[in-house]
Amino acid sequence: MKKKINLIFLLLFFIILPILNAVMDWLSWAMTRLFIRYVYGAPDGAPGVLMVLGLFAANIVVALIFVMALAVLLPIGLETADLLLSIFGREPFEWRHVAAQAVNDPWNEGLFVTGMLLTPLVPTIASMTIGLAALVAPFTPGSANVLAVIPADSTISLQEAETKIAVRGLLLARLWYIPALLIALAVYALIWLLIHLTAAPVADFLHSLALCSTSWSPNGQCPWM
Repeated sequence: MKKKINLIFLLLFFIILPILNAVMDWLSWAMTRLFIRYVYGAPDGAPGVLMVLGLFAANIVVALIFVMALAVLLPIGLETADLLLSIFGREPFEWRHVAAQAVNDPWNEGLFVTGMLLTPLVPTIASMTIGLAALVAPFTPGSANVLAVIPADSTISLQEAETKIAVRGLLLARLWYIPALLIALAVYALIWLLIHLTAAPVADFLHSLALCSTSWSPNGQCPWM
């Protein structure tokens, strides 16, 4: 009996929950790769800037949808595990108490839950970083020289001197990723600050979403019903 209970715990914490989280993260990365394709195809000038900013906004919205999906799927997985544990006379995991901790103290006692829910946002930071760096890459010192030495025909080999110019220019262009990453992080810091200042009930909404997703369980409850 004890071996069966331990097996359920292993399935829960090392297979079920990581897989649920990984699926949402993979979907978030897939959507981000799609957005990045459009970023690289953005036209020059103001239309391109507006297009990239619109893609950033759309990517953030999609990532938030994945966060909400995790708030639904993770409790379902935990509740299912609790029901399996009850069959063997084991006390439930009491995930609802952990979820309440994440609402009341998200960056301390509830950090584990907060971290799992926020992982779908990581790809959006990557997409913003790449997009912003792409916007300012033409302003890299010596970019004109790089364009001049790189042939339009990819089958033509560069001379040694031309290769050095191209490599030096591309390395300098990579430096744009540093301020671009800081700006991307600042965007999320600003979003968090706005939520904090407006007292938007985001945590309460996700908590209620998690509870309602398991209202089918004998122990289920839904604040919206």
